[in-house]
Amino acid sequence: CLYLSVVLHVPLAADRPGVLENLNVVLIVCLVQKERSATRQCIKCSESYWSDKHKVKCVAGVEEFLSFSETMGIILVVLILLGIILTIIITVIFHRFRTTPIVKANNSEISFLLLLSIKLCFLCSLVFIGQPSVWTCMLRQFSVFVIFVF
Repeated sequence: CLYLSVVLHVPLAADRPGVLENLNVVLIVCLVQKERSATRQCIKCSESYWSDKHKVKCVAGVEEFLSFSETMGIILVVLILLGIILTIIITVIFHRFRTTPIVKANNSEISFLLLLSIKLCFLCSLVFIGQPSVWTCMLRQFSVFVIFVF
């Protein structure tokens, strides 16, 4: 078999934009010498593989993730900790002065609930740093679901 790059033409793609955007397909054209005919065979790459630049073969995909040791990871952790500390300080101030007319007028129960949800949102972003695994992916989905429903 010879590997050739062939462009797939799908007439319905104009009606539904974005249909073929995430499709990793390798098209292999086999030239048979005896029959003098070309047969087309499309092979879908597995999850850990991507099609190459010319869409001729499957190559191993590179796994990229945000690490705690990278500069962006460190900055994100510092901002998360700063946000959590600020919400804890505001919660302590609200709790200390909860009998004052200003805090009572603000509906302190809702304010405490909102501050708690803000703290949980900050903590939720910590789960997205580090190498992904089956458990961290499940924890990420669950935490985002619970935080935004809460």
